[in-house]
Amino acid sequence: MNLKVDGSPAAVMHRGFFNPNSTITARFEQNVKDNVIGARFALGSGLRITVEVSADYPIASPITISYSAQGTFTYYDDPHEPSQPPTDYFDSRIWTKTLNVGEFEWEFSFIPDVYGTLEPGMPSDAILLTISSAWIDFDNFSDSQYNYICAE
Repeated sequence: MNLKVDGSPAAVMHRGFFNPNSTITARFEQNVKDNVIGARFALGSGLRITVEVSADYPIASPITISYSAQGTFTYYDDPHEPSQPPTDYFDSRIWTKTLNVGEFEWEFSFIPDVYGTLEPGMPSDAILLTISSAWIDFDNFSDSQYNYICAE
């Protein structure tokens, strides 16, 4: 006796159907979809950078991502000062965030760090100008539903 799914044998009965020594061999396949996860970085309010992360499908396993950004900032320009304020650079530390199961969009923000300093955050009179590079990362993995792939 053969059981068929979509025209392919899914299970095969060996020996007699009602024989107590009979065995069944089954072949089960599950299609696992790719679930690509990527991010978009934008200048947010104040000194914050907003991160919008999205997946192709709601995730079935928690994913902890790492993320960072680099760019430029200047200082508050006093209109009574004749000179232009200097442009400086930020190079954020590497942050981590765990994405919630069952969702496919996440939004959060962070304050970057001044390049070359050990002090976290930005000066209070700083104004973010540009994001020159930004990234998220996690180790690609699979669960029973998806192959989770970090977008490049």
